[in-house]
Amino acid sequence: MAEAPARGPRRLRPRPRRRHPTSSRGSSEAALDYGTRGIRVNVVSPGTIDTPMVRKSLGAEHDEARFAEMREERVRTHMAGMRRMGAPEEVAAAVLMRSADDASFISGATLYVDGGATSALT
Repeated sequence: MAEAPARGPRRLRPRPRRRHPTSSRGSSEAALDYGTRGIRVNVVSPGTIDTPMVRKSLGAEHDEARFAEMREERVRTHMAGMRRMGAPEEVAAAVLMRSADDASFISGATLYVDGGATSALT
């Protein structure tokens, strides 16, 4: 087997990227591509969060009593882990944590903000 001649230090080149990187795999690829430029790429993956969109999907956009009933039913039948919906502020806190200077060595990672629901899938 022939060896290539030594040409000095090998340059790192970005790996070919998929056209539309998604989810944790996309963040890993993007982290490799952009890490040498000092750009961190992470994913925050929220679970069911109490938002107007979720309330609308449950058919309880303007009815607090109906929303409470539907929320309890959904928690009982579909949610593992902490068995509650998250708050938008909890997702915002996760994003702030990942973007802080103290997290400057975290890149290419996925943070699940779902009250432990993803852990029940593994």
